[in-house]
Amino acid sequence: MNNQTMNPLEQGMIAKEESVSTKETVNSKMQDTKAEKVLSTVATIIIWFGSIVSAIAFLVGLIMLLSNMERWGDEDKRILGLIIMGASIISYLPTLISWASLKLMVNISRNLFDIKETLAKSKK
Repeated sequence: MNNQTMNPLEQGMIAKEESVSTKETVNSKMQDTKAEKVLSTVATIIIWFGSIVSAIAFLVGLIMLLSNMERWGDEDKRILGLIIMGASIISYLPTLISWASLKLMVNISRNLFDIKETLAKSKK
């Protein structure tokens, strides 16, 4: 049946089937090596751990900053709270940089694998 005689619903169903088969082809190609899986796992652990530690430190600093003066005793505790909040933000930056670097390495490895496959197919 050609596309001119099909109704829009049938055309949509065919397009959907084609996109599903394309996704299956892409997913079958994307088989990570052990190194890629390890890098991806380490990146995930780094971002979770760094986020949790930085959030806790930020909250501790915020509590110290907003705390009652009589409870803590002096102004130095509020200054310490500001320092802790700043340190938590600054310490989160290396977490993001490490995570992004590891994810970049994984993506480069995948792309190189795809390029190698494409070149091998084109030579045949």
